[in-house]
Formats: sequence, C-alpha cells, structure tokens
Amino acid sequence: MTKSAIEGLPAFADVGVNGSLISMDPSDKHSPNKTQKIRSEHDSRITCYRWSNYPFRDCQSKALAWFVQFAIRIDLARAVDCLRRGNGFSAVIAGYPEIQRKIPELITLIRERHILDESALATIGLSLFHFPTLAPFYGSTSTQAFVREASIGELKAELENAYRAVAASALEELFPDENGDFSLPALHTVWGSKTSTAIQREAGIAEDKIPRERLLVVDLTAPVTVLTSQFLACLERVAKQKISAGPGYADWEDLGVLPYIDLEFWRLMSFRGTVAKRVVPRVICRDTLLYTAENVETTLNRANKMLDTSSHAFCALQAAASTEFNAAIDFALNPEQCHNGGAAKEALARWFPRTYPHDVPRLERLCRIFPDESTAQQEILESLEQDGELDLDIAERIRRRKVADQALKEDHPYSWQEIATMVREARSSAEGVSEVAPDYRPRSCSVA
Repeated sequence: MTKSAIEGLPAFADVGVNGSLISMDPSDKHSPNKTQKIRSEHDSRITCYRWSNYPFRDCQSKALAWFVQFAIRIDLARAVDCLRRGNGFSAVIAGYPEIQRKIPELITLIRERHILDESALATIGLSLFHFPTLAPFYGSTSTQAFVREASIGELKAELENAYRAVAASALEELFPDENGDFSLPALHTVWGSKTSTAIQREAGIAEDKIPRERLLVVDLTAPVTVLTSQFLACLERVAKQKISAGPGYADWEDLGVLPYIDLEFWRLMSFRGTVAKRVVPRVICRDTLLYTAENVETTLNRANKMLDTSSHAFCALQAAASTEFNAAIDFALNPEQCHNGGAAKEALARWFPRTYPHDVPRLERLCRIFPDESTAQQEILESLEQDGELDLDIAERIRRRKVADQALKEDHPYSWQEIATMVREARSSAEGVSEVAPDYRPRSCSVA
C-alpha cells in the first residue's frame, strides 16, 4: 500500500461490515459521523497506540513477529478495499470476506493486544492461515526457497511479462510478423538473447513495476567459487545494498511505524477525525525530544514501504522471517541440534498457524464455494478429524509430515518415463469422453 493508498483510506471510511459504519465502541459519545480533533496525547482514545504497548523487544523471533504484524495490516486494508469495490471471485477465493466479517473485532483486538499472534487471532475465530499474504508463506515451499530452479509456470510468466512490455510500447513496431502483427516468435527471433528485465526496461516499464524475481541459468558443474562470484555480480548493486541491510527493527520501534499504521487506520475507519500533528509523535515515538518534522515524514515513508509487499524493505523482512520459519521446522525435527531453541519454541507457539501444516481455512472455504467439486478437500478435513492429528502439537505434526513424505517418495519413486506413460494412459482412457474432471487430490494428507 503506497502513500496514496494510505491517504485514500477515507474514501472507504464509511464502509463497514454489511455496509454499516464501523464503530469501535457503540456507547462512545464521540460519533464517528462528526469531524473531531484529538489535541492531547493523553486522550484515552489514542493512548493504546503508545510505542511502549508494542513490546517487540520481548520477542525472540523478531522477523516472524514483525512480518506477521505488517501482513495482517496489509490484508486488513485490502479486505476493506475489496468490500468497498465489491468482492470479485479472486477476493472470495483468497478469503477476504472472512476477514471482512471480523473487521470490527480485528480493530478492537489491535487496540487491546497490539502484537497479534495465533492465540490472539483464535479469540475472534481467525487464524494466520486466514490472511492471504501469510497463507502462501506457510503453505508454499517456493515461498521459502529464494534460490531455486524455476518452474514451467514461472518461465511462462516471465516470457509473458516481456511480451506484454513490448506489445504495450513503441517497440512493438520493431517486431512485425508476416501478417504485420507483433508476435511472440518475433520477439524470440529479434531479441532472443536479451533478458526479460532488459526488454522491460527498454520498453519503458517503471523500475518498481518490474518483477523482483530473476530466472538465472546456472551451470552446476562450474566451481562453487566461480558460481558465487558470478551470482553476486548478477545482483543489482542498489537492490543488494537494500536487501543486505536487513530489516530495520530499531528504526521501526524508534519511529513508531506500526503504532502509526494502527492509529491512522483507526482514525480513518472509526474516528474519522483528525489528530493534532504535535500529538502523534508524543504517542507513537520512543523519544519525542528527537522527533522532528523530518522524522514524521520518515515514519510515513517507512510505513508505506512495509505496507507494500513488493518493496525491498518488505522482501528483506520476509527473507529474515523465512530463515526463522525454517529454523523452527529444523528444531521440530531435530531439537538437540538447534542453536536457538528459545526462538524456535516461540515461533512454533506464536507465529505458526494452529492447524499447520494443514491450511484448514482454505479447505473449508473451497468446500463452501465448490461443494460438488471439493470431494478431495472434504476427505482431507474428515481424515484430520478422525485421525485426531490436529490435537497433536505442531512439532509432532511436522515430524509426522516428514516421515509421511519420505515414505511416499520411497513407495512411489516415479521416473519421468513412468510419469509420461501414466499421462498417455490417462489420455487414452479419456478418449470419447467430452469432459474429464481432473483429480486434484494430494497423494498424502499434507496440504501445500
């Protein structure tokens, strides 16, 4: 969410659940329909946003803690925006309506708990899996693997990005095909040796709009030292400096970035008034004596970056959170080999969804939306209930999943030739059938 998006919140400040106005306290004498101004940092309506109420210093898994907080605020704002615009199919599939029904409770929970973990969300019937920014982080292996082999889907998407960039620019005239139209083969013929990033830049695509992923070709037979040096050389200097700097925990605390986001969201969604400029730093900042007008703008800039999932700052935080996430998984599998058991235990207890590794909210959502096509999802839900797996602690579930996945690989060591044969047989058996419903059921009870 950019600066304009933050400033745009008043545009849907009058929208609440079922179209009603969101009010923090129905008995509050201050009606949100009236423009009001808070002139004191001691006003009881905003004292909950003091920086001291956000004790990140007590968190051992700091990256996961910060990542979860920003992701929840991002999805809360997106849920309100989807509600204002009207939920499309993609918003429904992502689960935004489930967040929308809990908007008043979420805002109240933020005012009371400030740092929201899995147990806090459980009190209002939500889970970390309910938030579209977080669900892929916990459920997708590619999300955790920042260096990996590109999938066919990623290769296709990268090619389409380059195609769209050229097709929408003046460069299209350079690539006519035999019919005088721009074509993908023409792009390959003329610029086949150029990278997608270079093509998009030449097409005039803004730097912040170019996807941050890079599909690299790596010769695995080359010496490790050569691979390392050349990989680092591929990284753009500015991007490398920003990402290597890592998350700015101290700055976020000193400048009151998260309290500022929460205060602004409450002000625009519920209070709909103004807070005196001199009051804001006295509430959200750690050291008000050093808080200048310049630092106020710095807080806003930091907030905007952390509400933008494509920013380098957010990506750096996600990378750090991924490291802590994987460390917690390793601890669950081999606790005796873990060097920081305290952080791992905290991560498993607070920053993992309580049904991990099973995205139960998503399974239930698919069963509601596609009742006739969700047989596999329903079977998984019934299996989880019958087996009592969700009654186990998360560490035990992780260990069980590891054993099950290993057994699956040993029992079904399919080669590419065997897979190709199965595909041909499936196609042959489908001859004469107008439509064949694909079997999306997983080969184990684990949910990706």
